[in-house]
Amino acid sequence: MAFHPSLRRLLRLRRSLERQEEMKLAMVAGRLHAAQAGLSVAQATGRQQREQVRADLEGQLSGAELHGADWLQRAAAAREARMEADVEAARVAHLAQCQALLERTRERKTLATLESNHRAAQQREQTRREQADQDEAFLRLKIDRS
Repeated sequence: MAFHPSLRRLLRLRRSLERQEEMKLAMVAGRLHAAQAGLSVAQATGRQQREQVRADLEGQLSGAELHGADWLQRAAAAREARMEADVEAARVAHLAQCQALLERTRERKTLATLESNHRAAQQREQTRREQADQDEAFLRLKIDRS
């Protein structure tokens, strides 16, 4: 089977698509990392606020101060929940992008294998022709000497 120019163009396209998927994966991985880092910061801040409230409770806070601390804690919990959802969405997007890259890589490898097999077949045919030419030249030389 000849490896037609249209298949070469298709292989170049598949390589290009694979590089695009790799770039998209890098972007998605960056978003996932940023979301995880943001969640870690929010969780650390929430822990600090809770520790501060506990320390302040020993100093006998007023009702308004306790009420304000409760609102801050609820806001922090809501922010953490939203950030956890963002991290999960980023994880799902990352997995989907990994799958897309895997498919593009598989498609490219299939065409690359076809091209490699075609080149190997051409090389074998070229070697066969050269050997046949050498055999013919040898036989002519032998016949001419006889």
